[in-house]
Amino acid sequence: MKSLVLAVEDALSEHVGRKIAYTTGLSVTEQPHINNGKSNLQKNFPKYCQLAQREAVLLIVDMDRSSNKRPCPSALINEWVRGRTIPPKMFFRVAVHEVEAWLMADHEAMRALLGGQPKLPTNPDSLEDPKMELLNLLKRTRKYVRDNVVRVSGSELSQGLEYNAVLGKWVDETWSPERAAQKSDSLGRALRRLQAYNNNC
Repeated sequence: MKSLVLAVEDALSEHVGRKIAYTTGLSVTEQPHINNGKSNLQKNFPKYCQLAQREAVLLIVDMDRSSNKRPCPSALINEWVRGRTIPPKMFFRVAVHEVEAWLMADHEAMRALLGGQPKLPTNPDSLEDPKMELLNLLKRTRKYVRDNVVRVSGSELSQGLEYNAVLGKWVDETWSPERAAQKSDSLGRALRRLQAYNNNC
């Protein structure tokens, strides 16, 4: 099985990146690079480009609500690249607008997580704040999930202490990148790039 190095913003994105790699027939080599936020990932971007001279690198970053300044993934990529030549083995993928949109795109897995028949977004890539949308869905689900992944302070919602752990386990066991790609163009493009690499190298 061909392998790649995974570079991501956070622990949840690590689970997503691993699942995407495995779905496309690739494995993740060595310890994933978890950069604790987009700014650290961007700071280390030249290092990953150097690494991609020797081996494949999958880098996943959220577009976030900064999209009012960066209206599309290509604009964000250009801002990071700054005229560098990107190695063919550098797979720079942007989750539109956040990796949570990719998660919500698999309706079957989301219903298994939430229970019942929740109203789920038909075009999650169009959501400006997918994480808040997901937190609102999780707030109304079964007690164990709700109490561990959502923190409520007045009218404000934020991720709970077990957000990454609970959702990461669900990604590993239930979430399907192939199903999700049917409703997320940005995820679909990521899968096609990696599948093409695996088929052609």
